[in-house]
Amino acid sequence: MPSKSSTNSVIRDNERVMVFIDGSNLYHVLTQSCGRHDLQFDKFAFKLANGRDLKRIYYYNIRQESDSNPNMGIEQQRFLDSLYDTPYVEVRLGIWKQRGDIMVEKGVDVMLATDLVTHAYKDHYDTAIVVSGDADFYPALQAVKDVGKHVEVAAFDTNLSAESGRVADVVVKFNKTYFTGLWMTRSQSRSRAAAASRPEVSDEAASPNGEDKAATKAATARRSSSRKPASTATRTRRPSTSGSGSRTRTPAVRKVADRAETRTPGESRAPDVTRAPQETAARERGGTGMRRTPTRRRVGGTSSGGSADGARNGRSTPKPPPLSYEKMPRCTYCQPQVASLGLTEAQARERGLEVKVGTFPYRGNGKAIAIGRTDGLAKLVVDAATNEVVGYHFIGHDATELLAEASLGSVLETTPRELGWTVNAHPTLSEVVKEAALAVDGGAIHFWTE
Repeated sequence: MPSKSSTNSVIRDNERVMVFIDGSNLYHVLTQSCGRHDLQFDKFAFKLANGRDLKRIYYYNIRQESDSNPNMGIEQQRFLDSLYDTPYVEVRLGIWKQRGDIMVEKGVDVMLATDLVTHAYKDHYDTAIVVSGDADFYPALQAVKDVGKHVEVAAFDTNLSAESGRVADVVVKFNKTYFTGLWMTRSQSRSRAAAASRPEVSDEAASPNGEDKAATKAATARRSSSRKPASTATRTRRPSTSGSGSRTRTPAVRKVADRAETRTPGESRAPDVTRAPQETAARERGGTGMRRTPTRRRVGGTSSGGSADGARNGRSTPKPPPLSYEKMPRCTYCQPQVASLGLTEAQARERGLEVKVGTFPYRGNGKAIAIGRTDGLAKLVVDAATNEVVGYHFIGHDATELLAEASLGSVLETTPRELGWTVNAHPTLSEVVKEAALAVDGGAIHFWTE
């Protein structure tokens, strides 16, 4: 039986196609995987259609509004105007709303799922191509299949959830070469430079009322042109002019914790004490975006604005998802130690998964050889359909210490390729995790047969 994974769609005669693009999801994964996001969406959609009858392209995102950066809305409006002028493209915009101490995304996922199912029941297409690996869409994808339509999910390996991969009829796997010839020219890119970018926010399953496209454009333009200057709640600098015409500045006022403190010129402070955590991390990473997991959009943003309760831009850390006890670390403290997380190979097969396995022995690890502890093994269990690591198993000296990397991998739904690309310090026992990941596809090199 042929695999459902492909780099191209399946062509059927007279097949009608609609493309549904999760704009935020695509923006973040393109930035992470390709280092750019300036796609020509019409060419992109036609390539996905692969010669079939492309009926419509739907693009979903939220409207950007920022008191601290008025240009954000203006830049996004330029981007949206170019989409409005692109043939076959319809734009659907959700909104931000304050919910307690955090900003939540309202309506985007629900609008996409609603359009997906509505057009299927109205028989407007034969095949839906969903550009998102988000697991939240899998009930809608199943509903579309139940009325006799085909579903294709297009995503990078790093962004493809197990649920979407299982329910899709065809999975179109993106890589860097897929987008060759689809990027915008330099002059086009300048006009869209920051348009698709937005702070990452939490998902909220609620949809606003549908909007008229012309009214949306006019309302957004009015808000952008009448934007108020940035709030001075966190910093106040009021230049004054003396009799001689020279300018002086009052000391900067910065909110720290839940109190305002004045920092006068010449006064020193510890670096990054008052900077938002995400702002500090972004600077340390050179401005790259945080990895977004397929099912959770994290609070982010680089705005320097503040709020009365000390939260940056009205945001605070969102509540974590419910714990999965299946992914709890399991440790046996004996000699050698035994450690595991996730499914065993037998459990994975019982659930109907197509399983791949990678193993690596302690005797091929430099640190284990140096300390004379070469008895042990690392084993990874991988779902071949989605390429997600679903089980981590270790036995050997200090094996329980390896579960931190495994636990992080399970949260991020990592793949063997990502673990294999991870740079571990040498010599350390943690290198057995990397080598076991490489061994899944026969790539481990520090191993021999006795």
